[in-house]
Amino acid sequence: MGQDIPGRAVGRLTKDLVGAQLQSILGTDNWVFNNNLYPILKHFANNNLCKIAISPAYFYHQGTNYESHFDIHNDFTLNLENGVYWSNAYDIVKINGNQGSKNKAGRDELYAAKYDTFQLTPDKYVITYARKIVPVRVVDSLLLTIYANIDEGGSIEGGGLYEDEESVGINAVPNHCYRFVNWTDSATGNVFSWSERHYFCIDRDLTLIANFIYDTFNLVLNIDPEDAGVVSGGGGFACGIDSIAIIEAIPHNYCYIFTGWTDEEGNLISTKQKDTLLLK
Repeated sequence: MGQDIPGRAVGRLTKDLVGAQLQSILGTDNWVFNNNLYPILKHFANNNLCKIAISPAYFYHQGTNYESHFDIHNDFTLNLENGVYWSNAYDIVKINGNQGSKNKAGRDELYAAKYDTFQLTPDKYVITYARKIVPVRVVDSLLLTIYANIDEGGSIEGGGLYEDEESVGINAVPNHCYRFVNWTDSATGNVFSWSERHYFCIDRDLTLIANFIYDTFNLVLNIDPEDAGVVSGGGGFACGIDSIAIIEAIPHNYCYIFTGWTDEEGNLISTKQKDTLLLK
């Protein structure tokens, strides 16, 4: 009636609108009520093409009416009344009579159509056609499997069942002495992501591998000043394993004398020209 009634308008399910559900509200003076159909004004009750408008599109599966086209996960049954014919556009679902068979995950459109023939003159007929479009989103559950190439390399999370095009987050946290390298696609071997934490929209069953490597650390020996002499004993050492490094500094000539070993922050480590370090 052109009146703004915020907070008072309440949505109704299809089952609450079809048949005689609204008869007590609308009355029978101007409306016709038919089983499994929306109410229709008496003026249009005998217009076959108008009947497509009152044919509801609900999807029935194992005792449940899907009220939303986003909820279709399985084969389903469509209601067909008044000679309305259902067809589909992209073969995401297959329609046979009033049976809808799920073919693959994706989006489709169901076309509700009805033909009618009018006789204009004794020798001339006109075929008229009306249709309405109902969008459908058929969803398969997609499986994301994740595992680490080294079990003790770190913890991973994000695997499980998801809907098509659902946003997914995967995360790999390396343990001590391990370093994360990348995520790879198990089927192709290609790098899927270089980031420990990665977000994407899943569109197929997928198996991802979190690749870790056992880490090493380097003992780097520098000379100050650079031309004062030579040092030995540096190199790579395994993380988490007690290792022995024998370090030695030899001045080039009598112009230089050894004063000690310090770390990057200038803390004194040793005053021995040749010393043994225990690395952990």
